[in-house]
Amino acid sequence: MAFAHSANDLGIRHDLVSHLKDVARLARDFAAKFGAANLAYWAGLWHDLGKLDPRNKARCVFGIAATRYNSPAGWIYVRTQVLRTQP
Repeated sequence: MAFAHSANDLGIRHDLVSHLKDVARLARDFAAKFGAANLAYWAGLWHDLGKLDPRNKARCVFGIAATRYNSPAGWIYVRTQVLRTQP
């Protein structure tokens, strides 16, 4: 299982799939006011896509400082799979 964040003060971690869906729904609801609900929904789903990378596990599970891979991963996916351009 992949996690979205390190454990909070109560030792609770947010699993990544739930986190992505929650963020997508919130983004969709906020963006609906200006006609960008669908775009915001997908951006919410993709915003932490790189956290599926196993190199991110040390940070999310053990709280160890590690290089973050989630930032570029969503954009690379959009460019290569959705927009069909090279990164």
